[in-house]
Amino acid sequence: MSYRDKWEVDENGNKFLFTVEMQRKLAEKGLPVEAENVTEVSSNPPTPKQQNQTAPSTDHKQEEQAPASESIDFSIPTTIQIDPQTGKYIGRMKWYNQKKGYGFIVRGGGEEIFFHKTGVAGEPNSLQEGEWILYDVEETRKGPEATDIEPYSGDTSLLN
Repeated sequence: MSYRDKWEVDENGNKFLFTVEMQRKLAEKGLPVEAENVTEVSSNPPTPKQQNQTAPSTDHKQEEQAPASESIDFSIPTTIQIDPQTGKYIGRMKWYNQKKGYGFIVRGGGEEIFFHKTGVAGEPNSLQEGEWILYDVEETRKGPEATDIEPYSGDTSLLN
């Protein structure tokens, strides 16, 4: 089954992010993949503020790390952020291996998410390490993956 992060509203009217990870856990437990079943997976469902600070983990193995000379020297987002105009996630390009055609994006809290060159809208080689980008998240057979990746042209001074 294909999952995507999406906004939902809980029984108290609070908006929260119904993540791919939450959906996967519901499916693994044999429950319907619906936002109201999140409490079945966790006795303490995340509040909207907590939800913005967590990210789905990735099952992708990092077969090849970025060379040591390419250490991260940019600020890492402290929370998962969403662009209000596009509804896409905002992150920073960690690295991209042109030879293998994949790389990683740094999400909020230092979490990383895998992406393949086919998920880039435009030329993947044009993305630079540390660049702010927009992306969506889709569930694949190997775990969450960033898709529809594009440079972020909004106001980066408001990003943490």
